[in-house]
Amino acid sequence: MGNETDVETMSSGSNEEMSLKHDLDTSFEEMGLSQVKLRGVASHSKVTLGKRKLQQFHNKLKDQETTIQKRVAKVIDVMSEDLELSKNS
Repeated sequence: MGNETDVETMSSGSNEEMSLKHDLDTSFEEMGLSQVKLRGVASHSKVTLGKRKLQQFHNKLKDQETTIQKRVAKVIDVMSEDLELSKNS
């Protein structure tokens, strides 16, 4: 079974799971991140893989937020720091 594709390694291989994986991979690609690759990943390593992918996604979002904040600040002619959102917003 070493020639399984990522989609085939899903537990039940349902159409819904394949669609979810495709949507997730598309989102990652749009963010400039690699797809979730399941081929050859042991069951006990899947949580670690998931955490790593989520961290990559979070870091990318944070970078984009900073870039957008700087652009907005420049356009409206204010300091970028003045636009920082509080944790409660």
